[in-house]
Amino acid sequence: MSSIMTDELHLMFNDQARKDNLRKMLRAIDGIPSVQYLVKNGQVFVFEKLVSLMSSETSPEPQKAMALLEQAYVTPMQAVTDWKIVPYPFEVIGNGNYWVLHHTKFDAVIPKKFDALTQLHEAMADLLLGRSITPDASELMEPNLFYFEKQVYKSIVRLADLPADPLADWDDMTADSIEMLAVEQYLPGHPLLTEIVFTGIKEVTGKWQGKLDWMHCAAEHDDQAISSISFLPLDRLSADYATTWVPEEDDKQVIVALRGHYPELAEVSDVALYFLYDEFQMACNQVSGAEPSRDIDFLFYAAGTALGVDDEGIAIRDAGKISVYLLSENTPTEVLAQKIQEYVARDKSLRQLALWRWNVSKFLEGFAQTEKGAGQPVAVFSDMMNIARKYGHTSVTVTQSRSDFS
Repeated sequence: MSSIMTDELHLMFNDQARKDNLRKMLRAIDGIPSVQYLVKNGQVFVFEKLVSLMSSETSPEPQKAMALLEQAYVTPMQAVTDWKIVPYPFEVIGNGNYWVLHHTKFDAVIPKKFDALTQLHEAMADLLLGRSITPDASELMEPNLFYFEKQVYKSIVRLADLPADPLADWDDMTADSIEMLAVEQYLPGHPLLTEIVFTGIKEVTGKWQGKLDWMHCAAEHDDQAISSISFLPLDRLSADYATTWVPEEDDKQVIVALRGHYPELAEVSDVALYFLYDEFQMACNQVSGAEPSRDIDFLFYAAGTALGVDDEGIAIRDAGKISVYLLSENTPTEVLAQKIQEYVARDKSLRQLALWRWNVSKFLEGFAQTEKGAGQPVAVFSDMMNIARKYGHTSVTVTQSRSDFS
C-alpha cells in the first residue's frame, strides 16, 4: 500500500516552504552572498530580490540564479524603500510624531529625530553606504545619555553606583567566582566598555554569583531551614490570590495532594496554594496541570512570592532560596523582607551589567568576522526546526493512506 509520510508543521505552509527551499538552494551557491544584503561598489545586493526573481522562473536552477545575480543589485534607496532593508544592527523606533534609529546591540540611538519617512529613508541609505548621520544639536542635551561619535548611548549602571551588597557579611563563606554570561576576551569598539570596565564587571559579578550559588546549595540541603518558611508572612499569599473561584472535584483532589506534600504552607488558603503551584510549574518548569509532587523549589518560590519579589519565576525562586538561607543564619523575619528587596535590586543591576557586557562583546566579535557592508545571514524556518530537534526532543511518525485524502 502506498503511504504519505509527514513530519514537520512547516510543510503545511506550502508557499513558505517553497520559498524556504529556494532560499536554502540560493544561499548554498558559491558566488551568491548568503546574507540579507551586501553593499558593493555603491549598490546593494538584496537576497530577497533574487528569491523573487527566481520564483518567477518555471524551473529555478542554480545556473539561472547566477545569470540573475546582477539584477538583484539595487540602489541603497531602493533597498530601503522597496525591499525594507534596515542597516544592521539598527532598528527603527517611532512614537507617532517622529522616528529614531536605534543600535540594538549597543543600546544607542543616533541623536536625530526624523519627522518624515523620506528623511528616515535617506538616513538609512546613508548608513548602508557607511556614511555618518549629522546629529541634531538639541538632542545632545537629553539627560542620562552619553554622546560619542554621533551616537547616543543610554546610561548604564556604573560599578561605582551599584546598590550596596546586603550579603556582604557572608563574603568570606566562599572564594568561588562564577562568571555570569562568560565572555572569552575583551574586544575594543564600545566607548563605555573599556578593558577596565570589562574586567571589573567580570570580577564583581563572578564574586556575587559564587556567593549566591553557595547560599543556594546550603539552603537546598538544610531541612530545618526549609521548615522555617512557615514563619514567613504567608497570609500575604492568601490575600494576593483571593478569588471567588470554587474548585471542582478534580481540583479538590489536587489541593488535598498539595496539602500532603507541603505541610510548611498550612497557613496558605486552598485557592492560593492551588494557583500558586500552577503558577510555579509554568514559570519554573514550563508545564501546566502536572501531577502534584514534593518539590522544594516550590517552597522557595512561595517564600519569594510571600516576601513580595516582583520578577520572573526563576528569580523569585532564587530569592526564596536566599531568604531561607538568611533564616538559617538567624536573620529576624521583620528585617528579612527589606534585605531581600536589597538583594533583588543588586542582583538585577549586576545581571543587567553582565548581559550588556555579553551583548556588546558578542556583537563586536561577530562584527569583526563579518564582511564589510553585509547584513545578517539568511535564515529559514527549517533552521529553527533543526535547532529545536537537538534539545529534549521526541519523534512521532504518522502514516496515512491515500484514501484518507479522497
